[in-house]
Amino acid sequence: METYLQFVDRWSKAILAVLALVTAFFVVQLGALTNDSNPYLLAESHPARKSILDLQKEFTGTFDAAMIVVHNPAGVFNRTTLDAVLEMTTASRKLMLATEGDAAYLEGLKQRYGAANPAFGAAIDAVLAKGLEQNDYFAAEKLIELGKPLDLSHAETAFLSYLPRRLNPVKEMAGLAATDNILTKDGTLVITKSLQDKTTPPAQIRADVMGNEMLMKSVISDDEKVTMITVELFVKQDDADGQVRAYDAIKKILDDYRKAHPEFKDEVYIAGTPIFIAEQKKLTDSDLGTLLPLVIGVVGAILIVYFRRPLGFILPMVNVIMCTIWTLGAMSLMRVPMDLVTSALPVFLITICGADAIHMMSEYYTQKSSGIDTREAVRRTLRAMVSPIVLTTVTTVAGFLFSTATNISSIQSFGIFMAVGLVSAQIISLLLIPAWINLMGGKKQVASASGEVDAGWLGRALASVFAALIRKRKAALLAFAVLMVGAGLMATRISVDDAGSAYFLPDNEYRKSDEFINGHIAGTSPGWIRIEGAGPNAMLNVETMVFIDKLDAFLLSQPKVTYTYSPATYVKRMNLAVNDMKPEFNRLPRKSETV
Repeated sequence: METYLQFVDRWSKAILAVLALVTAFFVVQLGALTNDSNPYLLAESHPARKSILDLQKEFTGTFDAAMIVVHNPAGVFNRTTLDAVLEMTTASRKLMLATEGDAAYLEGLKQRYGAANPAFGAAIDAVLAKGLEQNDYFAAEKLIELGKPLDLSHAETAFLSYLPRRLNPVKEMAGLAATDNILTKDGTLVITKSLQDKTTPPAQIRADVMGNEMLMKSVISDDEKVTMITVELFVKQDDADGQVRAYDAIKKILDDYRKAHPEFKDEVYIAGTPIFIAEQKKLTDSDLGTLLPLVIGVVGAILIVYFRRPLGFILPMVNVIMCTIWTLGAMSLMRVPMDLVTSALPVFLITICGADAIHMMSEYYTQKSSGIDTREAVRRTLRAMVSPIVLTTVTTVAGFLFSTATNISSIQSFGIFMAVGLVSAQIISLLLIPAWINLMGGKKQVASASGEVDAGWLGRALASVFAALIRKRKAALLAFAVLMVGAGLMATRISVDDAGSAYFLPDNEYRKSDEFINGHIAGTSPGWIRIEGAGPNAMLNVETMVFIDKLDAFLLSQPKVTYTYSPATYVKRMNLAVNDMKPEFNRLPRKSETV
């Protein structure tokens, strides 16, 4: 302890300088901090998450999809609605999420790394030659490989991985104007889009669509009042900005169409996982912009009211701000993005990590009120407070580290970096506060009239409360026991659930869209089952198709499943079409058929 006291007393200026330099270093790192608001809270290496990513390498239809749902209470098979669906489908195919900001970022990468790697600079020139276009996808993909030998930052590497998918973000589409319909016309098997022009009569389109189980509850609702355009997006799940751009681009398509066609009055709802991600990012950014200054203001007001001295406000606030910068800077260095859970870190850090500084300032002012000089007050404060606050921090850090014993990556990150923040706050408070006070502390104060240390108004109030509790300790202990038993019983009633859109307020635009779509057509939460057989053509036989068809039927019988599709669905439709659409052939073909 004495060595520590001498160190702080002797090297106060050096300590403040080092703390300032470390903080400046972490401030620089903040520029590379990324954001990942995807709802998949498991690491990409977790089997459940890895299965989805592996499926995406082999199958379309497994990527996250935005859903544009058009509702007309009188029915969607009318010229106005069908024309809107056709044009919005066409516009959605042309989505391009890269912006002029991306072009400028590319130009900056060329300036920084083009000289060291001419091939990298030439590849950037190829992408920018005609402005950013969908056709630049393959040229942008080359940048990922060319950039690997370079000393790129985490943010720069992430940008290069996002860019190709931002340039050409649509993987697949479904809808009246996008999904192939299998029909028989004039004895000929026809595979075509149900809606492909503005001249085919709506009645003809209705006849082609209704009753087709491949389209029902995915493209058109049973009551013909709702139709859906599904835009399967190739945007990476951790590209939160890309998801927001996709949401904004789809809303712009709708807004532009409404302006150009005022006769289109149908309700339109936009939902799906990319929209969920985008909406969460928007709300997270908004909450941070609101809650962070609010909590700083509340903490600052409490410090002013309690201490009523400049240092009592300044030092705890500097402590928590530095602690927050160190923690977020460490996240950036470790390439850990801000996500749905860790976005709450700044608020938690400011409210929790100021405790050490507040305890030390309170003890310092208590010691100072006895009339001793500043340096002696600092030494007494440190002797009294170092052991309690170190022990408190150790136990709190242990609690947060225990929370990392989970497969949920966001909670792991939150626990780790709360621990980092708490340790940082303690290091800062044990160095910053004594060093600062030694250099800039106030003058000697007069001792209290009684010669005793003044505990302050809050200390006196708490002493009165606890004195009353001690006098009536039996009643207090009984009340506390009843409270603990009640809390324990309530804890058994906690439910664990993924609320999905219910995380948002009832009047949130995304929540209303999600609830409407789930209630009127397909579900917005997809799942996939991969079936793998041994040997060649293991899937292409009657027995396997029969099994898949039965699995399909079982899944559809579940109360929360609205729609399924599989190879068996297509085979059944093909069998129906080649048999002149006779209803009795809406089944799987048998091993042998009479023709």
